[in-house]
Amino acid sequence: MPTYIFDITEDGQTEPSVTLELAGESAARAEAMRAIAEMMSGEMPNGDKKELEVLVKRDSGTDVLTVRLTLDTEWHSGSARSSHR
Repeated sequence: MPTYIFDITEDGQTEPSVTLELAGESAARAEAMRAIAEMMSGEMPNGDKKELEVLVKRDSGTDVLTVRLTLDTEWHSGSARSSHR
């Protein structure tokens, strides 16, 4: 089975890479999507924005795909929160 390296970035902070043997690129994509979902389910961000990214590479170093998720909260005028910005 091919080996894939997952480079994870959360709010600009790089986490240690994870290396997995998977059946192929579709399985690597599914794993990257699962990782993003797991990171979001852990805890909600303290601020109004959360950015997650998983870069999947082959063990040769060739980029395969990037899965990216941005959560952005926009407070509207008239809300109690908008007056505290």
